[in-house]
Amino acid sequence: MKTTTKQRAAIEALQHAFIVCESVGVATSKELREFRALVRRAVADYMRSEGCSCCRSDSHDDHSAALARLLGVPKYDDDSGYDFGKYETPR
Repeated sequence: MKTTTKQRAAIEALQHAFIVCESVGVATSKELREFRALVRRAVADYMRSEGCSCCRSDSHDDHSAALARLLGVPKYDDDSGYDFGKYETPR
């Protein structure tokens, strides 16, 4: 499944909104930090449940990168992807 033009536009709008919020100090509010942490954990749990790379759609990497940028998830040191596992609910 490829990312559509509408989806890319929505991702870019969300990225811009986060940048604007951060530039005016909104992103440093406790509530937003807590919300972002909860969303980051939910996404990390989802990513863990995705399964092996052979079962994913072709756009999985694009969606993963977009989510990581929006949520401030760091890349792995070897640049092989994003460290969503850092935020998973402990098993």
